[in-house]
Amino acid sequence: MKISESQRIIQNATRKLQQGKPKAAAKAAQAGAKKFPKNQELHNLAGTAFAQARDHNAAAKAYSNLYRLAPETVNVRITFGISLIHAGRFDIAQKLADEWLETEPENPNYRYLIALAAMGQNEFETAETEATRALVAKPEMERLLAIRGLARFELNKFESALQDFQNANDLAPDKLETLMNIGFCFRSLNQNTLAIEALQKCADLFPNDVSARTSLAKVLEESGELQQGLVEYNNILKLAPDNWTAISRIVENNSKDQNQAFVSTVRKSLDNLRKNSPDEILATLSMASLLSKIGNWPEAEGFYRRSNRLQAAFKPYRPEVAETQLKNTLALFPSDQETRMGGDLGSPKPIFIIGQPRSGTTLMELMISAHPDVIGLGEYGAIEEAAISALNSGVSDPGQHAKAYRSELPKNVDRFKAMVDKMPGNYMYLGFLVEAFPDAKFIHIERDPREVAFSMWKAHLAGGLTRYTSDFGWMAHAANLYRRYMLHWKTLYPSKILTVHYRDIVGDTENKLSEIADFCELDWHDSMLEPEQNKKTVQTASVVQARQKIHTKSLGSWEQHAELLQPFSENLDADLWPEIK
Repeated sequence: MKISESQRIIQNATRKLQQGKPKAAAKAAQAGAKKFPKNQELHNLAGTAFAQARDHNAAAKAYSNLYRLAPETVNVRITFGISLIHAGRFDIAQKLADEWLETEPENPNYRYLIALAAMGQNEFETAETEATRALVAKPEMERLLAIRGLARFELNKFESALQDFQNANDLAPDKLETLMNIGFCFRSLNQNTLAIEALQKCADLFPNDVSARTSLAKVLEESGELQQGLVEYNNILKLAPDNWTAISRIVENNSKDQNQAFVSTVRKSLDNLRKNSPDEILATLSMASLLSKIGNWPEAEGFYRRSNRLQAAFKPYRPEVAETQLKNTLALFPSDQETRMGGDLGSPKPIFIIGQPRSGTTLMELMISAHPDVIGLGEYGAIEEAAISALNSGVSDPGQHAKAYRSELPKNVDRFKAMVDKMPGNYMYLGFLVEAFPDAKFIHIERDPREVAFSMWKAHLAGGLTRYTSDFGWMAHAANLYRRYMLHWKTLYPSKILTVHYRDIVGDTENKLSEIADFCELDWHDSMLEPEQNKKTVQTASVVQARQKIHTKSLGSWEQHAELLQPFSENLDADLWPEIK
């Protein structure tokens, strides 16, 4: 039977797509669509191929042509809307979805598009609201449950997010993304065993999927299963030899001899790298860390400099924004401010560990949470959003802040006497926390700022609050702000804050921990002296160091690099840092 030319083009493009050649398929389908502009199947095929090739702008254009031919077809509308969102055209997708809702107000697919566009713009509350409204009309729509789960996860509503993902999995079993999100929820709820089980299932069902194996390796490492995590990272390199996430973690977990043998592999991957790309940030940092660990500091320093220059360019720090936040904080909590009433005196009692990043907050949390009456929350950070909102409005509600903070705590938290939140940046929000939890305890970790700066410079920290860590001048500015915050809080709340120095924590551990336990109203427990045995999740850059016994190796580490640190030291405010000579 003779087939038409358009059908021949469709078969050819489809075959290329099935062979894993989406670019070639897109080229063939696009050429066919130009020749047969009214053929809907060719436009749809071109859009599908471009999407698989991750050329989202071209995919949106192809689906736009399809939409012109079939503007009333719901599936065409949805596909076109999704392609616009993937191309970053959230405004157009939102406008179209609103128009379509006017004609079909009960169609949940359009609210799904609005929710998806809201997620792309970090408007998580809007996404949750729209998905919930759509689920009223269609409660068993799997992708609506999944998008609401994502929104709730971003809002730190981990329990309800987990329920959404589990319901979505019941409707469409064993989808990779859903299973991974279930694992991430368990991880965020500090249910490590269940997180590992969920992510192991992902790796078993999708053994060649790099994202599944990376997620499993990361959670194993965070849970203290360093060797199992290392095995998974090496498995990833078999699938993707130039995977820099795996390379970086192998470097951190390897012995010196193993890293010596690993140098040639890393150099080869560096040669394959596209210069001036986001990937080069992690690649050069990994190479720097590798060279430093095998004792080649001169070459390592060059890679550290390169990595930090790139990081600073891609993620710049804005000192004026940080200054404005401090100004607004001081205005909301003046020196003569009476503590606002309405806070939470419930159990478990919060213990907040604050300080600069890389100052020893992770070690302190592992020490305190090793106590059988204490649960560690990691960098819980649930106060930030409420605090920023209060700073913008000038109105603070302690009761609401406490309610929001407790709303997504782990289920088993009630059986503990105290809970530890080690978000270092909570020093900016200490006033809000004191009012929300009047009986809370604050452990303030101090450390030589030059040690802190040197450590931060060698590790790109996640999160928007630490963008300053790639430039010594920026780090000095942030350090000065930190001191100004803490001097203010100590003036307002002197009895609520216990300041301890890192050198005493590692040098006089038992005596210092005894003082901390008394301050936190905890009985002494010997397990606090063995934080490396604590199996709680560690999700920070200190994940490997946290599994080591207490040591003093890093004390004074900055001294050999005083010249490198000069731009930092010279910009420290002498009035704020009188101890720095």
